[in-house]
Amino acid sequence: MLDYALAILFMSGLASLGFGMAWLFGLRGGRRLALAYPLGLSSVGLVAWGMWLAEIPWIYIWTTAWLVGLLSLSFIVFKLTDRPPDLAVLKIRLPSLNIFTSLLFWLSLGSLILILVWLTTIQPIVWDSLVLYDWRAIKIADGWQVSDFYRQFVQNYEFYTYDFSHPFMSSIWQAFMHKSGIESSSVIHSGLILSILIYAGIIWKSWTTRLIFASLLLATEPSLTVFTQAYSSLPYFLYWLLIFLVWVDSQIKSSAQKSVLILIFLITLLMNRLSEPFWILIILFWLWEVWKMCPNMRGQKPKWLSVLIRGCLFVIPILAVVWQWQNVQATALSQVEIMDSVSRSSYSLDRYENISVILQTPLWWSQAIWLILFKNPSAPYALLALVMFLIVKTKSGQDKRLFWLGLGWLAMLLIALIMEITTDPENWLLKSRLLWRVTLPIMAWAIVVTTNWSEKRLSWFDQGNDSDE
Repeated sequence: MLDYALAILFMSGLASLGFGMAWLFGLRGGRRLALAYPLGLSSVGLVAWGMWLAEIPWIYIWTTAWLVGLLSLSFIVFKLTDRPPDLAVLKIRLPSLNIFTSLLFWLSLGSLILILVWLTTIQPIVWDSLVLYDWRAIKIADGWQVSDFYRQFVQNYEFYTYDFSHPFMSSIWQAFMHKSGIESSSVIHSGLILSILIYAGIIWKSWTTRLIFASLLLATEPSLTVFTQAYSSLPYFLYWLLIFLVWVDSQIKSSAQKSVLILIFLITLLMNRLSEPFWILIILFWLWEVWKMCPNMRGQKPKWLSVLIRGCLFVIPILAVVWQWQNVQATALSQVEIMDSVSRSSYSLDRYENISVILQTPLWWSQAIWLILFKNPSAPYALLALVMFLIVKTKSGQDKRLFWLGLGWLAMLLIALIMEITTDPENWLLKSRLLWRVTLPIMAWAIVVTTNWSEKRLSWFDQGNDSDE
């Protein structure tokens, strides 16, 4: 119990740091509270990772994080004592639910309890997690530097292409837990889940909408599989959810605030998992959002510059860590003897069939389509999202952009599956096992946009129910 108490105290320090960052970005009220923990987790994780890559001993990094977190927490407690907050803004009134919403409420609540109990007590032992997260975290907490991982993995090119192609962010987070006496990162994941639910409750005022989001996230079989069987990919999935929640949050009036938050969360998830190229398309959409902001800067330049400068205070160190990681990968590659001319990286085109052959083989196309429709865990979510978009009453420009983003991702998934089938055509059915992790961004997109479009279309479900407004 003492270990968990220390872990919760450490997480509270992270949240207090994130609370200050949310204030720096101009967030107010419940949004500052809801996004405090994810922002604190991002900032401490990235700074600690950069320090670790700079060969600073982990004991110093761990001690510094503790001291900074405790100082931030003490400051927040002092401020709250000096000026108690108005708790009325956090008051949630339970409505008089009908049969449909009551079912969703108890189903979501029961699933949330089971997920939290599972993550904090059981957690499955899977090879990916042992290699990419648990084992690396233990070694980092024990004092290993990146040079030690070189010696461990670069002797065999297969270890290099698997281990050094995945960033170390989750291992860094988990190393903090190991040093506090907890052997898994489940407590960190639980904090993210609760932050997401709180933030979703702030974005959507309708209880029906809130419960639709909670049930899609917590009480559907594919999503439950992610929470209980693929926890090595769980922070990646949760940060995708945060990105789309910020995107649909209509109460963040400043586009600069929204763009900076999306960029921070995007870089954080890329530092968790970089193997799937879905981030390429969303960066283009993010740049389009930034471009659309430019005409609105007229007459608001001081405010815009203030927000952007504050954002750069955090983004520039992040980019420095990313650049540092690229150097680490390049160094690792220079020290390994490649025994096979074909790379295992998903970004290397050498491992796939020639494009002309792909175009002349319709069988591969039909196989990929079949896998997407019938073996893809995100297919029901994506279909529901597309249906909700078609029946929504009013479609804003943002809705249309999110719709095209989803279609673009589905097209990317189709192309990726076709190319993956070409690497082993006889065992094409086995490629479906990749979809559980590859399609997590599509699942996150579909859950958020379905909920958001439901609020615009299904308001008649709330007749007779109380609202928070």
